[in-house]
Amino acid sequence: EDFHEDLEHYMDDFMVVKSMMSLMSATVIFYAKCLLQRAEKHRNNKKPFFGDNKKALDRMTGDVKVMRDYFEGLVPKMPSLKKSIEKDFEILATIHELMSIAAGFSVSDAEDFI
Repeated sequence: EDFHEDLEHYMDDFMVVKSMMSLMSATVIFYAKCLLQRAEKHRNNKKPFFGDNKKALDRMTGDVKVMRDYFEGLVPKMPSLKKSIEKDFEILATIHELMSIAAGFSVSDAEDFI
């Protein structure tokens, strides 16, 4: 929040909104990149990567909620963020759903996303 206050103090409103949009996109990309890097290290197809897939998916849900809630908290001051929030966080929702399908916790099918 201190960083955000600095942005508001030293930049005009338009640039603050653009900066927050960029930070939001970078946050989503960083989270997805970390997931992919961890998955890349997993080489055993017989043993699941996570000890408890359900717990891992629940934690991911919590992570995404915290990040999304932060950016949604900025919408009253920056209404134009709302559309970007939906677009950016849809990527993480899709990743989560595909992981849920792979773990057998979803009624959806991976073909629904192709």
